[in-house]
Amino acid sequence: MKRFLLSSLLLLAMGGTAFATWLNTGTIQVPPNSADLIQVDDANFVNTGTLSIDLSVEQNPSGPTLLYSTSDTLNFTNSNRLIGKPGFDFENFPASVGQAQMAANFVNTNAGVGSGIFITNAAFFNPFTVNESGLFNRSILSW
Repeated sequence: MKRFLLSSLLLLAMGGTAFATWLNTGTIQVPPNSADLIQVDDANFVNTGTLSIDLSVEQNPSGPTLLYSTSDTLNFTNSNRLIGKPGFDFENFPASVGQAQMAANFVNTNAGVGSGIFITNAAFFNPFTVNESGLFNRSILSW
């Protein structure tokens, strides 16, 4: 009983954001929707719907290519469709100061026909960065 009480108090002290999850179960397309919908600063990223992100309008022709990334995300799970232009960076980026670290898990499962991770307009660079300690892929990774 004491362990349960101590664990509960520790969980409360850490606050709700320690185990926060960004969850998409529908369809999000940026643009035309606001980029605020895809600003993720949560420990878990879960996509069971369709997420389509086009950052080509944000690119600086003389600068580095900007891939879609999240902040403080340890676990990435995709069980439907992620579409990215120019691509995705699935590392654990700190929200404030520091360098990207290896995330804990990356899971890409097959939810049926048309599910997977799709990258468009990626002829001249690597549009997909996965630096995870646990990589599990059972679907399409296409670029």
